[in-house]
Amino acid sequence: MNETKVQSVSESQLQKVLHLVGYALHEEERYHHNNDPYFHFTRRAQKVNLLSLLESLVGHHRTNTHKDLLAWTIRKYHHVLNLSSDATKQSQVPEAALASTSNSTAANASAEKKRKADLAAQRKARIMAKMAAMQQSFIKTNETLFQETPSAAEQIPDIPETSHMDISEQLPEDMIAIGPRQTLRPPQELT
Repeated sequence: MNETKVQSVSESQLQKVLHLVGYALHEEERYHHNNDPYFHFTRRAQKVNLLSLLESLVGHHRTNTHKDLLAWTIRKYHHVLNLSSDATKQSQVPEAALASTSNSTAANASAEKKRKADLAAQRKARIMAKMAAMQQSFIKTNETLFQETPSAAEQIPDIPETSHMDISEQLPEDMIAIGPRQTLRPPQELT
C-alpha cells in the first residue's frame, strides 16, 4: 500500500497482515525473554523498512477501520526494538509522538468531513440557482401559455358539499358485489 491509488489491497488483507506482524513481534518478545537468539523478526523487517511502511499507513483514509490495530502494532514494534540490543537510537519513537499522530488523524478526518460537507452545500446551492434560473426562463418564454390557462380556483366547478346517491333506485341486477366497481348497499336500520 505504498501508493494511495493501489486498489488491490482489501481491508481483510490489511487486518491479516497487521495480525501476522503483531504475532511475529509477540513471538520475538517471548524469545527475547527466554534468551533464545533464534527468532529475529525485527532484523528482517528492518531490511524491508517495515516500520516506516506501517507508520506511513497512519492517517491514510483506507486504514481508518484498523487504526487501533495499526497503532498497537507500531507500539509493539517500538517496544520489541527497545528490548533488543540491536535496535538503533533512530528507530526509537516515544508513544507521545504516536498519540499525536492519532490525534492529527482524527483532526484530519474531521477537517475532511467538514470540507466535503461544504463542497456538497456549494454544489446544492449551484444546482438550486440553476433550477430557479431555468424556471424563470421557462415562464418568460411561455408567458402566453400561463395567461391562457385558467387558475386552479377557476377550473373547479361548483359541486354540492354532500351528494347522497339514492341507491334504492338501483335494481338488484345492476348492483356489483365484488371488485373495484362494487356498489354500496343501502344502510339498513336496526330495530
